[in-house]
Amino acid sequence: MVANSFSSRLNAALIEAGIPQDRKRLATVSKMFGVSREAVRKWLSGDSIPDTKRLPDIANKLNVTVEWLLGGKSAGPEILSVRAGPGEDDIQIPHYRDIHLSAGHGHHASDESGAYTDDSLSFKRSWLDRKGYSEKNLVVVYASGESMSPRICDGDILVVKIDENHDIRDGRVYAINYDGMVKVKRLSKRYDGSIVVSSDNPDPRYKEEIIPAHDLELLNIIGRVVWVGGDM
Repeated sequence: MVANSFSSRLNAALIEAGIPQDRKRLATVSKMFGVSREAVRKWLSGDSIPDTKRLPDIANKLNVTVEWLLGGKSAGPEILSVRAGPGEDDIQIPHYRDIHLSAGHGHHASDESGAYTDDSLSFKRSWLDRKGYSEKNLVVVYASGESMSPRICDGDILVVKIDENHDIRDGRVYAINYDGMVKVKRLSKRYDGSIVVSSDNPDPRYKEEIIPAHDLELLNIIGRVVWVGGDM
């Protein structure tokens, strides 16, 4: 059970790190973590998990926590506090009160513009600098539903980069409003101009959706999800 959870989360974290699911993946991950390709294959297939001494290095390189990799719900080391102001060298990211991104079948957006609240999250400035992010282009929202599990679970805190709403980066997770339905999903482009909207949860209830090119005017990309944290 732990191996299967680790496999799902490792695969999701690798995608978020820009390592696609292609034939070069085993070699890339093998070099990244200094292990054999066979070891990587077993990790990705759920046949085994790494030695506990190796887990901190894996988590650090993928910008997640060991607890999260093993199936827990822990926010990463980037976060400082909830509902607390930042220190002199820290950044506070505002929370959109009226938006909960559906990691399910979607829900209607009554007011997509939302409103900021005082329960912002404080992040380390060094994390933003390392990622090349500006606090002016980040907002905090909350996920609702399980369609993106295990990468994103019900109630998870999400940081959305709202200036990435034009060019889709294949396989990345986005907050979207499609025909009045607000969702958080993986997006991919097809050769015919259409967009594939998919979930991480393999449950057949969460079927892949295709937005044809002639309906793209109904798709509003709010931004790309750049950070996921569990309940505090």
